Amino acid sequence: MKKIIPKPVNWQDFESLCKKLYGEIWQCQSTISKNGRNGQSQNGVDIYGIPKGENEYFGIQCKGKDDYAKTELTEAEIDNEIENAKKFQPKLKQFIIATTGNKDAKIEEFVRKKNVDSRANGGFEIVVRHWEDLADLIEENQVTFDWYVSGKQFRKTFDIEIFAEKQNGLKYENHFSFNIFMRNVGNVVIEDWKLSLKFERGDFKYIFDDDKYEKFITSQNIASQMAYLSYATLREKYRRVFIYEENSIFMYVPLSTDRPLVQTETRSFQVFVIEPTATTSKLYWMLTARDFQKDGLVEISY
Repeated sequence: MKKIIPKPVNWQDFESLCKKLYGEIWQCQSTISKNGRNGQSQNGVDIYGIPKGENEYFGIQCKGKDDYAKTELTEAEIDNEIENAKKFQPKLKQFIIATTGNKDAKIEEFVRKKNVDSRANGGFEIVVRHWEDLADLIEENQVTFDWYVSGKQFRKTFDIEIFAEKQNGLKYENHFSFNIFMRNVGNVVIEDWKLSLKFERGDFKYIFDDDKYEKFITSQNIASQMAYLSYATLREKYRRVFIYEENSIFMYVPLSTDRPLVQTETRSFQVFVIEPTATTSKLYWMLTARDFQKDGLVEISY
């Protein structure tokens, strides 16, 4: 059975993984190197080394995509990196574009054509490696597999992503509805968590979450349910919510405290906010959990 290998949680870890992996593949663990430091010109190359049996440099450009940048690898981006890599000295024999993005047949075809043109004109070989390709290579190289997958020398990383989406068309009296999403983008389980929320403009009125839906929501319309469900009843019967009226902060704790937020899991809950006077607002949040705390803000458009 094929193992599921998780992606690194950030681009720095991805770059370190590529260095470890290709150091083993190229058999040059002691000489493979990251190129310069952040802020310096790298000429399209993040990692470079001379593989065993070769006498010219091979280079790697690491492109963190999907969970990091919310984008996909593009043809224009590839063209730009190839042009940058041509400036690397000494001249490269092979240029690898490694990405956490998922496989894309169109991009692979584009790179194959660029590779043929480059080699026909005396340039370097061009290769693209998507995450599925890299996962296969990790499984084939035991040292990297043990270091990354089995946890040897692999750091545990807590991380959380919070974002909000307005539910267009769903409005109750003078309240706007938002879905608040929490996603565990780290590589460890988040336990005993609670979330503080504060809107820059607008006040909370109602809150529903995944557990609430399981226990209460039926085929009836949400607005009609809210018509007979008092806020006090909602708070006391279905929610563990603590309200600090003096500074308009909600402290939200999930009803099921035995449900931690596991890796890659997304939890959501619905918030109704009294209609604000402005068109945009900031949602400030802070998550505290066992061994972990993080805060941030989300821009919201009404």
